[in-house]
Amino acid sequence: MTYTPLAGGPQLLFLASSQNWIRTLDAKTGALINARQVHTPFLQSDIGCTDIPGTIGIIGTPVIDPNTDTAYFFAKTYISNYRYSGDTGTFNGVYYFHGVNVNTLEDRWPPVLVDGSVADNDPRKYFIGGIVLQRPVNMFRRTASWNRRTDLESSLFSSEGMWCTALSAATATCSTTPES
Repeated sequence: MTYTPLAGGPQLLFLASSQNWIRTLDAKTGALINARQVHTPFLQSDIGCTDIPGTIGIIGTPVIDPNTDTAYFFAKTYISNYRYSGDTGTFNGVYYFHGVNVNTLEDRWPPVLVDGSVADNDPRKYFIGGIVLQRPVNMFRRTASWNRRTDLESSLFSSEGMWCTALSAATATCSTTPES
């Protein structure tokens, strides 16, 4: 994504990869400005997804809030020994929601673990990131109760159907609800 920071200066090219790397380049010269790996990426071989070779990290398109210079995205990774013994594996796979400063690539807040979230509308349903195969979708939404552009509506897909996630950048909170 090409982006011009609030403070001005050169346009940036913001990149995110399936290996969980985020980078900024000078959009005119192509020179690397910043680079950071946010997590170890999830291995394609753990889920058998042949659409994406090698690793599944940041595969949804990030969005940038021009009012705050914040890039938002989901990253798929692991938590060692989370549900099963070991460092990798389908059931140790999780998603984190990130908000980073586009200029520095530093976190605006600690990444929010989305995995294991119990649905707001049905406590019998919960989100397991390791089995999710679809690309997350992010979009800004403005309603009467959400009067700031820093509120997002995101969707992740699971075997339970689409999970709508309301995310507030101001409070770094996450609310999840599967579609019935």
